[in-house]
Amino acid sequence: MQKFFLVFILSIMLFIVPACKDTAGYEQVGKDTITDLEPTTTKPTSPANPTTPSNPKPSDPTPSNPTPSNPTPSDPTPSDPTPSNPTPSDPTPSDPTPSDPTPIDLVHPRSGTGYDVFLVIGQSNTHFGKGFDPDIDFAIPEIKQLGRGDGRNLKILPAIEPLDHYSKRKDRIGFALSFAKEYRSHTNLGSREILLIPGGRGSTSFLGGNWRKGDELYEDAVYRTNYILKAFPNSKLIAVLWHQGESDYFNYAYEQDLDAFITDMRADLYGDQTKVPFILGGMVSRWVNDGSEQVKSRRRTLQNIISNTVNRIGYTGFADSEHPAILKYNKLDELIHFDAVGQRELGRRYFKAYNYAIHNDLRPKRPEMITNVKAIGKNGNVVVKWFAPPDNHDKISGYQIHFRRKGTISWENIYADHMITKIGGLENGVTYEIKVSAKNSLGLGRLSEIVEATPHATYSKCILHLTFDQIDFSNESGRAVVFGDSGFRIWNGDYRLKWFIAESRATTNRIRTLAEIGGDYTKMLWFKLTSMVPVKKDQHLISSISGVKHAFLVTADGRLSAGHNYQWNEVQSPISAIKTNIWYHGAVAYSGLNNKLKLYLNGNKIAEAATTEIGIADMQIGNYITNGTIGQIADVRVYSGATLTDQEIQTIYVETSPK
Repeated sequence: MQKFFLVFILSIMLFIVPACKDTAGYEQVGKDTITDLEPTTTKPTSPANPTTPSNPKPSDPTPSNPTPSNPTPSDPTPSDPTPSNPTPSDPTPSDPTPSDPTPIDLVHPRSGTGYDVFLVIGQSNTHFGKGFDPDIDFAIPEIKQLGRGDGRNLKILPAIEPLDHYSKRKDRIGFALSFAKEYRSHTNLGSREILLIPGGRGSTSFLGGNWRKGDELYEDAVYRTNYILKAFPNSKLIAVLWHQGESDYFNYAYEQDLDAFITDMRADLYGDQTKVPFILGGMVSRWVNDGSEQVKSRRRTLQNIISNTVNRIGYTGFADSEHPAILKYNKLDELIHFDAVGQRELGRRYFKAYNYAIHNDLRPKRPEMITNVKAIGKNGNVVVKWFAPPDNHDKISGYQIHFRRKGTISWENIYADHMITKIGGLENGVTYEIKVSAKNSLGLGRLSEIVEATPHATYSKCILHLTFDQIDFSNESGRAVVFGDSGFRIWNGDYRLKWFIAESRATTNRIRTLAEIGGDYTKMLWFKLTSMVPVKKDQHLISSISGVKHAFLVTADGRLSAGHNYQWNEVQSPISAIKTNIWYHGAVAYSGLNNKLKLYLNGNKIAEAATTEIGIADMQIGNYITNGTIGQIADVRVYSGATLTDQEIQTIYVETSPK
């Protein structure tokens, strides 16, 4: 009785066929047909094709050399640093080579409107991702492939993994189906369908004679694509999906080979394919960074060549495998290959790169607009500075500067070869408007935004000049600042600047002024330190009051030092350059034109460095918070809006030196 019941249950189960639906709503097609890649005891059911009309006759149905005769699967790492054609370690696939190139069962799209065609070619990373999952890697009706092999060659079939690449294997997948699903989800196909043309083969290279124009794999890829484009005139080649490089990393002419390959293939494909997007993919990050230093260097060089194609050739895109890195579940398993999870992610990145490629127009155009113009007023002139804009793939030959008095209509123009240029013959005290454009062989680019500058006489910017007898700032004396018999003089061009405060406190002795500096400046003074007390740390000479926007000081180890924005040591003298009880002349000059600080000691420039802008800043003499000068100062001069030259600073040093 129990045996009868068991037979009855099994009989019922044989007649139950579960429905196959994906969670995303895709109808799955022929999940079990992958078994036709290995001998089976039961012949699988062939996937049903759409209605088959009479076969159209293309003008060149028979290729001269459509398929290679010696298929080679995956991409093992070469052991010879200069391989000619690395030997594969993977077994030869069961069904890689078509025995009959004659067309079989051409199938029109559902409505006869045509296919969106994608050519998928390269090495084994087009199709060798381990970890096929029928619940994820299923086919859908709108995505087809062009078959390869006995009984399948040039036959339009459902795109069932593994696709019909040369070196396909049952449990492996590529990125093309994942890409096609992304394309389908983001494209209004209407009644059109997607057709993938697989042509990847493991361990192939330019160096090994596989992918240059005239090589077997190259010619087969061109033949198959042109065959479809001619057989179905309403079809369109949407993109070429290329992944290759692992067997070419010791090919020192790889960049030339790759660029020629793209150019040749676009020319050889049927129709005008000069702008067809060409998508390249990055190699496995862990493999790129594995091996000896020489090997890693070559692999990194190749990865960079591949990724930089987007800057060399128009309408190309790069599927980045490293940012972020596409990881593998088993990091040591087939290091050279993406696994199935990685292939699915790579497909998504190929689609992102495709969207970049369709807009990656590298044809020369006029330069972009300059966005960072600065103008600085000088004595009778304005110095204008900017950085070169993108040249749009045509070298910039020069610049045109437009200027006028503010409030007037007409512009004057001068031509400039350099990005720092002086506009001379201007009137001091008058504000000028300025804009700049770049020029290449195609003409002038867009004009920059207007900037303003006002020329001025240099000495009108000497905002502070103090001369007095030796002033004792020593905290040890406990007395107020004392001016000598000669008194003091404060000079600000045409008027006297009276805003200053002389202070004496238990911890602070200083001259505090309400004068401000901004833009270019020069600070200088004579000083003599009577003590280098370590507890006092730095002894400030001329620095800002509130927050250290600018500082000019002597450090505890005897360095003359200056800087901006809390960076007090951007320019420095050597250690112990400053001794006690010796008079020194120190100066620091800042140019906003190039954001440079220059430091001078006794009339000689001793340091120069880049810095940052400070805007408008106040200042005080002899102190910052509790870090004051212990000693004497004389002949303090501060110029705002003027960077004195080396010669001017040398002259002042000589003229004011103690006799």
